[in-house]
Amino acid sequence: MERLRDEAPDVYNMMVSWLAGVNQRIDEVIAGDAAMPQGFTELGYVPERWELVDEFALAKLMMLGNSNTFEFDLLSTILYRNVPDTWDAISLSQPMYADAIMPPDEIPGALKPGSKPSALDQAPPRIPMDPWSPAAVGEALVAMRHAFGHIASPVGSNNWAIAGQHTASGRPLIANDPHQPLQSPSLMYAQHLSSAQDGGMSVAGFSFAGTAGVQLGHNDALHWAATTNFADVMDIWEVRVEGEAVYIGDALTPWEAREEVIEVAGAEPLVLNIRDVPGYGTIVPAEMIPLPVAAPGRELLVNWTGFAATAEEQCFMRMAQAHTLEEWEAGVDHMEVGGFNFVAATA
Repeated sequence: MERLRDEAPDVYNMMVSWLAGVNQRIDEVIAGDAAMPQGFTELGYVPERWELVDEFALAKLMMLGNSNTFEFDLLSTILYRNVPDTWDAISLSQPMYADAIMPPDEIPGALKPGSKPSALDQAPPRIPMDPWSPAAVGEALVAMRHAFGHIASPVGSNNWAIAGQHTASGRPLIANDPHQPLQSPSLMYAQHLSSAQDGGMSVAGFSFAGTAGVQLGHNDALHWAATTNFADVMDIWEVRVEGEAVYIGDALTPWEAREEVIEVAGAEPLVLNIRDVPGYGTIVPAEMIPLPVAAPGRELLVNWTGFAATAEEQCFMRMAQAHTLEEWEAGVDHMEVGGFNFVAATA
């Protein structure tokens, strides 16, 4: 929030105004001046007033969903360290087909046969499996898969645009299928944001529920759409522990401890003891790993570009304000974490 307030105070003020509108509606519902939204009554929930940090947290969570490789990195680590016979069966991400829409000089080279992640020859020795049997490993992986139950099967999205000179109307056509699952509550929320009476913006479309701005939609001049492009912006390292610090290279770096309580429906809350290594990421809590992964005296450290202050709100608000493709492109350039394929057309 501090970064947005410093870099784009006008967008920050729009966020404050948006939050005021959200809280006004919540106050109306609580006071009985507006109907309780469907689902709240049936489930026994009463909405609470929001704080600005709530929107920023949801926007960050959206970026995590569009750039998260933690579970896959962790699974690869577990298999490599514990069940080495499975390692050669792991398929690294590759194009499904040899055809590419990119210019020939931008197409990545194919992986060499047998290529694997670098520096494996320098990795610590694999962990002895005693008393872990293959069956026990399988049961542990099933438990981990259940714990990370939100991981979707491999899916794709698509979007495309046709220039006006190729359409009957003379206007461009743009289409988008973001492959969002049909679920309740839906991840997507239709909204119309307008400050046009003050010379501001008017934008309509779909956003991820709980976030300001419109991620897929249009204003009076432009229409845009997006698909996800999973860039690898998250990594796991194994680091050596000494006291309440870990070695980052040759430097002993202290961690900062905090406690997170996660409420669990129908069960006792889960308490996680989190250890953050400032500037380098977070040590993976042992509660998240069902079997040995790190060697004795070592921990797993995960880092993600999204742990830093990023500019999602500025990106989508600048897109909403744009009246030309050049202005819209400048808005897109604020995206720092999520990997997206954006397409747009002017009216």
